[in-house]
Amino acid sequence: MKKMMVLLLAVGLMNIGQAVLVDDFESYSTGNLGSVASPPWTSVGNPASSNVLIGQAEGNQYFAYFAPSSNVLRGGYRDIPAVDESSTAATLFLRFYTETNSFNNAFGLSSSAAPGAFGDMNVMMRVNAGLFDVRDGSGFTPGVAIQSGIWYNVWAVINQSTDRFDVYLTSGSAGAADADKVASNAAFRVGTANPLVSFVALVQGYTGAPSENKVRLDDIYLFDGVMLSNPVPEPAAMLILGVGSLFLRKRK
Repeated sequence: MKKMMVLLLAVGLMNIGQAVLVDDFESYSTGNLGSVASPPWTSVGNPASSNVLIGQAEGNQYFAYFAPSSNVLRGGYRDIPAVDESSTAATLFLRFYTETNSFNNAFGLSSSAAPGAFGDMNVMMRVNAGLFDVRDGSGFTPGVAIQSGIWYNVWAVINQSTDRFDVYLTSGSAGAADADKVASNAAFRVGTANPLVSFVALVQGYTGAPSENKVRLDDIYLFDGVMLSNPVPEPAAMLILGVGSLFLRKRK
């Protein structure tokens, strides 16, 4: 049993160590993004808006964004380790959760250091009216039905040298497999020879929108290469990591 626990601990640390954690939102106070997380985040639309915030539920903090019921843009962006033109494989991982019906909540990567519009997004994915889809050049892939109240995992495997990417979608704590691929060789919304330098999330409101068409994002990671493991440990693995940490402290 001890050998199995040590092995699981080692595997967990190895998987986590291969990624750069962009943000898990645990280091901020809760509140509107412009007040509690700027920098490194910058609000799009209105820095004082409560439409873009750091929230908390069940002990977990997250980024949340929605648009009021008018034709306005809301969101936020921050810097990431640059993915340059020579990169043939980099993997963006994140989790998302929809609270209610959602409309045009997009997220992805940009070559702009200050993206403020959908046209600034190169790698783009979207939650839209109960569906998850992927921007493929000038259009979108067929949508995959999703449910509110569930955390989903997304992997975008990016070939920056060809301006193409694959996307995988799952729920739960397991990694992704070929059967989980929902977009293959999708084209960047806008091709670029510049490095990808920002993570950005944007939502467009519309007349008659629900009062809160809110999407939560969490656990944003960036890998160098193809990585389809889930970098967020399941509760049992977290317990093992905690036991291992206590053991190491006692041994000092």
